[in-house]
Amino acid sequence: MTLNELAYQTVEAVRPEMHDDDIIDLRLIKELIHNQRSIWIRQELNKNRSIPEELIQDLGCVELEEASAAECCDFSSECKVLRTKNKVPKPINLHHRDAFERVGPADLSKKPFSFKSYKNALFFGNGRFNRDMIVAYYLNERIYLASKSPLPNLMQYINIRVIASDPTEAAKFNHCSGDPCYSDDMEYPLTDWMWGYMKEFVVKQLLMKYQLPTDTTNDASHTQQMSAPPANNA
Repeated sequence: MTLNELAYQTVEAVRPEMHDDDIIDLRLIKELIHNQRSIWIRQELNKNRSIPEELIQDLGCVELEEASAAECCDFSSECKVLRTKNKVPKPINLHHRDAFERVGPADLSKKPFSFKSYKNALFFGNGRFNRDMIVAYYLNERIYLASKSPLPNLMQYINIRVIASDPTEAAKFNHCSGDPCYSDDMEYPLTDWMWGYMKEFVVKQLLMKYQLPTDTTNDASHTQQMSAPPANNA
């Protein structure tokens, strides 16, 4: 289902509990769905369970740019580091890693790069068998590529597959066809069974949000309070 469909399902579930003149903010519902999705995915994947394909978003061909010298000096004084030109969607943070499921060449038939934390990436390539390999790491909302050997001069694009904390951030990227990688009318990255459990929590949170104090604007007591003269300080 799409995010719009999930949001309208939630509206139908809470409508009987609302006042006739209550206006339900769809943006709030969508935010609650994003938050619950992150919680449920984190709980499931931290149990080392297999990752359903439905949760992963493919960002297509992601453009690269050369990073400034100041950003690559941790690797070596003469190194060349590439990074994604645009910020990538923030991944769901699991116990031992960020939820990037593939960072590799734009050609999906080729092997992905070694993905490490920034701290571990600094020491990657010191071995006999990985000196010529490319390491990828996530820093400051971008993916960086580095290697102890010179990086390919013609590398302009990479492919990124991620389980994003906010799936709507993928809308900044396009597939090779030119279509956006995400819209609220596209399939939302969530399994049906997760939504079956999540929906109850989203509805409860929404009802709690709308439990506002009784409106007493027109009550006599309120009118009297508002029209009372100021205290005499003499």
